[in-house]
Amino acid sequence: MNHRSILIIDDNEQIRAFLPKVLETAGYMVTDALNGQEGLRQFPQTPTALVITDLLMPDRAGLEVTMALHRESPTVKIIVLTGGSGQRDFLDVAKLLGAHRTMRKPITMTELLQAVQQELQEDSPPKGHGPQGEQRSTQQDAHSLRKSSDRDHSDCLGPCR
Repeated sequence: MNHRSILIIDDNEQIRAFLPKVLETAGYMVTDALNGQEGLRQFPQTPTALVITDLLMPDRAGLEVTMALHRESPTVKIIVLTGGSGQRDFLDVAKLLGAHRTMRKPITMTELLQAVQQELQEDSPPKGHGPQGEQRSTQQDAHSLRKSSDRDHSDCLGPCR
């Protein structure tokens, strides 16, 4: 297992397209799954150091995914994201079930990259990469992501308007 490998589990196609782009640019190896069931199927085939999962998804929600991943691989780091309002209790439960960190959307790419770096216990991002270098392009990408979304803004990662 590569200590810079990340599995993203999210039912939102825009999130699954955007997060890998940001994380790969920062030097991480990223795979993704469109729901919890697929993520749990992929994980044993390609073990990763970190899993970023959405909380509310069809076909096995984030709590169930967190519990299963923690049981299968207690050393895997798990970040649970949610854009749903009123999900604080679920985020607390996610921590009890094995999540190392929980985050509420909207979040900035800088916050996400810092969280990933901290969870993987890295002192600094790869040379030439990281939050400072990525901030301008990720803000533009986040704006494009928000602009192209026809849904409510619960899945936007940057500041929502």
